[in-house]
Amino acid sequence: MTARSLALLTDWDPLKYDPGTLFWTWAVFGLVVFVLSKVAWGPLIAALETREKKVEEGLGKAERAEAEAKRAAAETEAKLKEAYAKADRIVEETRARGEKLAKELEADARSQADKLLQRAREEIALAKQQAVEEMRVQAVDLAIEAAGTVLGRAVGQDDNRRLASEAIALMKRG
Repeated sequence: MTARSLALLTDWDPLKYDPGTLFWTWAVFGLVVFVLSKVAWGPLIAALETREKKVEEGLGKAERAEAEAKRAAAETEAKLKEAYAKADRIVEETRARGEKLAKELEADARSQADKLLQRAREEIALAKQQAVEEMRVQAVDLAIEAAGTVLGRAVGQDDNRRLASEAIALMKRG
């Protein structure tokens, strides 16, 4: 640096009014603003507006995606509730069918048991009747033998039949 430039720097006062410097400062500033407005600000503002539109579109897409996700979650929740309800219905129907089948099986088993019991009673009654008839026949045979012994003679077949019929009639009455 030269002595003169040093002197200018040391003599410089920022509060000192210099109309020439003021004019050239405003002139350069105006020229820079004009050049920037023609060359840089147009593309810069266009780029900022494009960026702003992209950000708005991105926000819109994000909001739509969020709404779609909420809708899908609600739909999934509804389907899940429906599936649980259907499963509960199936379990209830299966339980009801099982109870109905158990009752049917029980009724069928009782019916079979009743039939077996009735048949056993009928067989017992038949066996009892046969036993009583057999006892009557034996009683008649014994009565005929006793009559033969009492009469002291052999009873013939005609006498035998007549006595047997009379004995059977007496037994049936009493």
